[in-house]
Amino acid sequence: MDEFEILKKVERGEMTAEEAAISLKEKPFEDLGYAKVDLHRHTRQGATEVIYGEGKTAQQIRGIAGTLRDHGQGHILVTRLDSGKAGDLKTDGGFTYYKTARLGVYGGLEPEASFPRPSGTIAVVSAGTSDLPVAEEAALTAQFYGNKVLRLYDVGVAGLTRLLSHLDELVRASVVITVAGMEGALASVVGGLVSCPVIAVPTSVGYGASFQGLAAMLAMMNSCASGVTVVNIDNGFGAAFSASRINRMGMQQTGKEEKAADTETAGAEAAPDAGTDECGAVHGGSLTQSQDRDRIGELSCNLDDMSGEEIAFAVKRLFSAGARDVFTIPAGMKKGRPGTVLTVLCDPERIAEFERRIFALTTTIGIRETLKERAVLRRREEICDTSAGSVRVKVSEGYGCRRVKAEADDLMAAAVSTGRPVRDIRDEVKRQYGGVPEGREEETQAGTDGHDCPDGVSG
Repeated sequence: MDEFEILKKVERGEMTAEEAAISLKEKPFEDLGYAKVDLHRHTRQGATEVIYGEGKTAQQIRGIAGTLRDHGQGHILVTRLDSGKAGDLKTDGGFTYYKTARLGVYGGLEPEASFPRPSGTIAVVSAGTSDLPVAEEAALTAQFYGNKVLRLYDVGVAGLTRLLSHLDELVRASVVITVAGMEGALASVVGGLVSCPVIAVPTSVGYGASFQGLAAMLAMMNSCASGVTVVNIDNGFGAAFSASRINRMGMQQTGKEEKAADTETAGAEAAPDAGTDECGAVHGGSLTQSQDRDRIGELSCNLDDMSGEEIAFAVKRLFSAGARDVFTIPAGMKKGRPGTVLTVLCDPERIAEFERRIFALTTTIGIRETLKERAVLRRREEICDTSAGSVRVKVSEGYGCRRVKAEADDLMAAAVSTGRPVRDIRDEVKRQYGGVPEGREEETQAGTDGHDCPDGVSG
């Protein structure tokens, strides 16, 4: 418990002034003999101590983590953790190991619901598949600190079109982390394409003259692209920690106003006698604004003089421009003409932009515009290590539900490379996420995408 939490407890009457004084006088560290565990790190830096696993025994890691947990720090990150030590720690309650990234986590990867989350996105961009361990260390660290993460892997300069195909996503990021070995040119290319800060991570990937990442680091440090900052070789954690701080700067500047607004909203929207069911729904009052709700712009128009091919082209271009979703519905128009209703979902701040795009791409003469509030599940992307290779997995959680879906392209690529059925690899992913496939029965009970919701709640 940090100083701010203690003072808030006194303010709410949950702790006496005498109890608070005793808590504040507690020593700032715990001496275990082999380690002095920093208990005030969160107070000073806004983040709890991270355990560097390399060079420590599993018992030492367990002791440090146990001390932090005993002092109320239940969300703990362990970096550079090999699979042998992770195997010893897997019996610890709440411990999860991410093999590709060599990361261990106590208390779950996602922060507590009360943890403030920045609205910006951190993009993690890697040059090649060999850079994946460092890239995943960066991506998972950023998620651990509550950031939204966009992964763009294997988009190095040897095939520049791979990177440019994601330019729309890249330019919307708040911070970009580039991970590259060899000659390290990716950082300069990305730095010349985006207006946000770029943090470059050189990796020890390459042949002899790469000098275990030194060549990439020197190239990145001499980048002619403005706004590129370089961290140490293979330091995905350091890059993500810095990126997270940058992503939170706006939150810190407006923190007081946001807290005041949240307090007013909670008081106005939640009834005093409101109860909560197992799926998080509020009874006796409307749902308060939270991290599980957002706003979306909905634009729709009628089309009765465009061919199917022309509409398909417009849909493709709208997706490429960054629309959240685009879909069509067959409809009957006046005088019995068959037609199509085109609907585009986009970020509220881009409504005017997408209206211009719809007018340019279609024959419509009018667009209906609505700003809607949505209940959403918190989403993240992870890497699942299977016997057929790494598979990207989309995990959605919230309102008492959890959904897991393996990326179809990765499943098919793994199936082609190993000669195994797609279903076998998908089932292996499900098992790692808590499902136990047994024939077709599981598909009926939990859905083919691994849905898991409370009894009586539709997935």
